[in-house]
Amino acid sequence: MIPLSYRLECALQYTKGFHTLRDVGCDHAYFPIKAVLLGYVSKAIASDNKQKPYENARTNVAINHLEKQIDVILKDGLDGIKEDEDVVSILGMGGHVISEILENSDLSHVKRLILGPNSDQHIVRSFLQENHYAIVDEEFIKDQGKFYQIIIAEVGKMKLTPNELKFGPINIQKQSDALIEFVHKMLVKLELAKIKSQQKETTMKLASQILMLKDVLK
Repeated sequence: MIPLSYRLECALQYTKGFHTLRDVGCDHAYFPIKAVLLGYVSKAIASDNKQKPYENARTNVAINHLEKQIDVILKDGLDGIKEDEDVVSILGMGGHVISEILENSDLSHVKRLILGPNSDQHIVRSFLQENHYAIVDEEFIKDQGKFYQIIIAEVGKMKLTPNELKFGPINIQKQSDALIEFVHKMLVKLELAKIKSQQKETTMKLASQILMLKDVLK
């Protein structure tokens, strides 16, 4: 079976029930290949803007005899997205980059976004909030010693607090072991910085951050 990281396996389940997946930054195309093999989607577009990943993706699609179901394209972002592409995945990029890709795309026919920003998650959630999307599910996980957030969004409305922008409203509700561990580690760092601080303004700022973080934990 196609090898996927725990992070990608978690994201993969959210492709179920859609027609055509567009995977942006497909790398080896393992994600769309497995989505098609498992019958989660009927077709897929594996897209990358770099030659080597594009070639790797074409090879892997051919090895799995999926040329009729998966198109591999060499393009930036969501260039040329078609009406039947109803679910989009953008995983493993920075929050700024993901937001820029979405901002410069026609998403009128897209029913679901599966987003995995590896930094600046608050920027992605802010974009979604300002562009009439609502978060319908989330994952806060730990994979190979690193923490990841997966955001699932569909057309809708939402208003997020600062903590929800950073950690996710559903992640805060779920209270996963990974989220709790991550927040505790951040609290330890902030508490140590507060103890070492010799400036009143800095101490007050750190104390405020600590209170906000503690509010994430139920």
